[in-house]
Amino acid sequence: MESLVEMRGIVKEFPNILANDKVDFFLDGGKVHALVGENGAGKTTLMRIMFGMYRQDEGEILIAGKRQSYTVAGAQKLGIAMVHQNFMQIPQMSVLENIILGHAPQTKARGIIDYKSARTRIQKLLQDMGMKLNPDMLVQRLSVGERQKVEIIKALYIGARILIFDEPTAVLTPQESGELFKIINQLKSEGKAIAYISHKLNEVTEIADMATVMRRGKVVDYMTRESGEMTRVRLATSMVGQDEFEMVVSEKKPVGAENILEVKNLWASDPHTQSLKIKGLNFSVAKGEILGIGGVEGNGQQELIELIWGATKQLEGEISLDGKDISHTGVHERREAGLGYISEDRMITGVSAEASIQENIVGGKESSAEFSRAGLLRNGAINDKTLALIDQFDIRGGRLNLPVKSLSGGNMQKVILAREISRNPKLLIAAHPTRGLDIGAINFVREQLIAQKEKDAAVLLITADLEELLALSDRILVMYEGEFSGEVRNVSEESIQEIGLLMGGIVKDAIAKENGGKHEAEAH
Repeated sequence: MESLVEMRGIVKEFPNILANDKVDFFLDGGKVHALVGENGAGKTTLMRIMFGMYRQDEGEILIAGKRQSYTVAGAQKLGIAMVHQNFMQIPQMSVLENIILGHAPQTKARGIIDYKSARTRIQKLLQDMGMKLNPDMLVQRLSVGERQKVEIIKALYIGARILIFDEPTAVLTPQESGELFKIINQLKSEGKAIAYISHKLNEVTEIADMATVMRRGKVVDYMTRESGEMTRVRLATSMVGQDEFEMVVSEKKPVGAENILEVKNLWASDPHTQSLKIKGLNFSVAKGEILGIGGVEGNGQQELIELIWGATKQLEGEISLDGKDISHTGVHERREAGLGYISEDRMITGVSAEASIQENIVGGKESSAEFSRAGLLRNGAINDKTLALIDQFDIRGGRLNLPVKSLSGGNMQKVILAREISRNPKLLIAAHPTRGLDIGAINFVREQLIAQKEKDAAVLLITADLEELLALSDRILVMYEGEFSGEVRNVSEESIQEIGLLMGGIVKDAIAKENGGKHEAEAH
């Protein structure tokens, strides 16, 4: 079969970065071609070229055998669509309105949208794909999985035969991911060509027919399912350029009796809408424990972090750190009491992007005896500390007086880790600590969290990544609509179905029924 897309010798250079170095890539009809690699490998740049967002410096693109040059609008006319990780939707509009936006059919009376024909066509697409969505439902009332389905139908509505999926399961439950894979298989059966970008190697081996691995702008490996070569081990080793590469997993251990964090009857509301976001939560994190908080994003995790961190105030309830009530103290006081925080948003709350590495390292500690004397900063001590941490945490490209914004995402995350861990926290909050990182950086972050656990710190891990949750947590609590839908104490690979159900709000009795009574999770 002739490839629907052929990208030949693609070169794309940005200032000081050769993003794509003579890359070849293709898409066949009825096949899923995965594109994997570390952050900065050039995957996103290549797909943006295919989608018309960037123009290559060298090379050519053939669509159905014909050489083409196009913008995003041209890509859509050629049948190329991209399902973005961050949905391009207007929440206050209906499913139908979001789908036809920019492509609305007109009635014979000029300027009047033909909603009837649009609804008929959309309902037919939904039926063909086995999706149950109400075209008149407001998008803001849909789940994340349903919103993703809207994006897929939008692509099909404009006649896409070539689809690019960018990290499509990043915020989905396992059940929603399963539904997505069924849809992708349906698209394959219809002859659609699919590019699939993902860091989750278990997904790649499950859904892809072939995989191209990129490293530092070049293609370094290609493998197919049919040949039996496409394994997680080979994918991982090709991505990082190391033999026998494995993802770091924490050794599970029984939870101790000495609690570092205790939360009792915690309630909180949205300051704007006054709707309850946290509803009577009770839990603790013990010394030397990694407690994982799982769940689909938007179920109260961020509000919980802000309450413990001190950024917002609770309606009622008590938060204790190492036996001391910190419920009504500020952020600085909580940090001084031993609380560390790895923020999910590196650029906004994790670092001061314009400031230097050393300014970010000492921030909040500049008046301490270690870094100041008689009201004057000890620049020599600050520089020595910074250089030592750059070396210890392998902050690549890091040097004195360099603005943090100049670093890659992974190295920026290492600056945050260096700052927080060097302060020897009693409790370390790690919020989505590996989001957007490649597998090498992910392993580094995991090693640091496990090291804190082994030093008897308490680690509160909040992540929507189920594989990470299973790999690191000694115990897992799952949040759903501001409450805990359940707890999993014996964490293992077999916990995945149970956790997935809890993420969907299905609690103890339903889980027991679903699993034939084999598994239980305590509902709180």
